[in-house]
Amino acid sequence: MGNETRKRRERQVGEERIEDGPRDGSRDTSKDDSRSASKDDWFERELTRSCLPALAAPFVERLTVCAVDELRGRYELGQFLHRVRYDAMEDIPFDAFEGLGRIFGMHPSALRRCARVTEVFTADEFEAVLALRDARGLVVTWSHFEMLALVRGREARLRLANQIVAERLSVRDLAARIRRNRKRSAA
Repeated sequence: MGNETRKRRERQVGEERIEDGPRDGSRDTSKDDSRSASKDDWFERELTRSCLPALAAPFVERLTVCAVDELRGRYELGQFLHRVRYDAMEDIPFDAFEGLGRIFGMHPSALRRCARVTEVFTADEFEAVLALRDARGLVVTWSHFEMLALVRGREARLRLANQIVAERLSVRDLAARIRRNRKRSAA
């Protein structure tokens, strides 16, 4: 039988009868209806509920390990930049951040923010925030650390860090929350 005369086969899926499409991989979307959408929804829900979390878990763990390594690397870079910024000012010209920015491939303002995080967060506080995980097992991002560095007080930073992971706050949401808190304390 040629492609032109090939008949569509029917197969039973659950309690729905769904026609198979052409064998060449193309799909005729003109006959899509709510039945196929509900089948797709069911399939997605079932995968999400059963298989996908178990399949994704090793990758989430690996990404978390990589993220933690990157965050620690940025913190160590911040410690170095702090020394450049304050301890070695006589030996290194003031525009050292410009030259370091070219070496690291980062804007000097990003380097200054790295130094600020290190200046605000003690090593213990940094590790305490780094140990927090959201429901998916992911850590707080560096951008979150940069925003938290604008908050005065260790307890306030730790409280906000816990809110980041508990509520999965974006950096924008965190910035808005910090602004609201500042307005409340100013009033």
